[in-house]
Amino acid sequence: MMKDTTMIKITYPGLGIAHFWPGSQIYKTLLKFLEKKNLTVSTFFWLQGETDSVIEEESKFYLEIFTYLVSSLKKYIRNDIKIVSELIGSVYNHSTTIISALINISDSTIESDDLSAFDGIHYNSKSTFEIGRRFYLEYNDINQTFNIIKKLKHYNVKNSIFYIYLL
Repeated sequence: MMKDTTMIKITYPGLGIAHFWPGSQIYKTLLKFLEKKNLTVSTFFWLQGETDSVIEEESKFYLEIFTYLVSSLKKYIRNDIKIVSELIGSVYNHSTTIISALINISDSTIESDDLSAFDGIHYNSKSTFEIGRRFYLEYNDINQTFNIIKKLKHYNVKNSIFYIYLL
């Protein structure tokens, strides 16, 4: 019998990776949310990096911070958690530094260069849905399962938005 699968989308637009540092309010909110829901997490999807690709100094530390974030997730959530990242578009001078870090640390990545942004950076609703679909397909490849989206639940928790997709 196949277990239900849940995808959680947490949205914090415009923040650099330093805001997701283990111990930060965002990180603590995520862990508390997962604890309350008593969920078993198998895959962590990551879509972030444009903000850090603007300034060279910030992009230089991305690999170090992302590595620490992933190791912390593995320690506190699940040791064998898979990390799937979206490769950010090459819109800023230091995007390649961020893309390199995502490729080096993630178990798998998805492309998004072919998708549309409403302001040149942020994806429009159709592209956002497509990224979710690509994440889901990559999740299936990693976990070798097939599920169908059943329903969507929406939660607001301390100025953050959690979307729960029951698959």
